[in-house]
Amino acid sequence: MTRSRLLPVLADVGMIILVSVLPHVAGLPMLVYPPVILLLLFLYLRWKKLTFSDIGFRWRDLSWKSLFIGCAIGAAWALTVFFLVGPLIVA
Repeated sequence: MTRSRLLPVLADVGMIILVSVLPHVAGLPMLVYPPVILLLLFLYLRWKKLTFSDIGFRWRDLSWKSLFIGCAIGAAWALTVFFLVGPLIVA
């Protein structure tokens, strides 16, 4: 792989690692991360000359159904962490 092809791949991998690791090491309150990650993603997309719609986000696709599904998935994840993962960590 040539250097010109390797740089975008490394930038993508670096961004994925950054947004995955940042919440675990920065020590900021949990409510700070969504705007920080969205800002980082926005800047990264601008650098690559892309938009949110290029990665699949479109305002017109938002609906009550998608909001309900997102809330249900979030609640299921929270319950899983609280009742299954939490007790395993404490034990």
